[in-house]
Amino acid sequence: MNKRHLHAVVLAGGAGERFWPASRSHHPKPLLKVVGGQSLLEATIDRARAFAPEENVWIVCGHEHAGVIRKTAGLPASRVLVEPRRRNTAMAAAWIAQRVQADDPEAVLVILPADHHVPDKRAFATAIR
Repeated sequence: MNKRHLHAVVLAGGAGERFWPASRSHHPKPLLKVVGGQSLLEATIDRARAFAPEENVWIVCGHEHAGVIRKTAGLPASRVLVEPRRRNTAMAAAWIAQRVQADDPEAVLVILPADHHVPDKRAFATAIR
């Protein structure tokens, strides 16, 4: 597998209802600092950068959190995509797959939910590669 075709897609569209009241409309679940000093989103982006080139890291989020997600992510605006409508995980994955495939027909996607804790980033990256 050629690393330049490996794309990491972070799904950060969840509203975080089950984390209420820690997760609120102005402070969505991906921004929660659950373990360590990083938010769930920051930790997920770090995991993505461990195996995918920087230009192949993407985020999908909803319009209500797009501004704060873009600010926190530290990625180019073109890599933070806003879902046209919230339709849950499968639709977000299909939508971003179509978008990435248009740029890179040989793309291999790794879908990463922004709300998972992975204690060993190095082992995770090795397993993905």
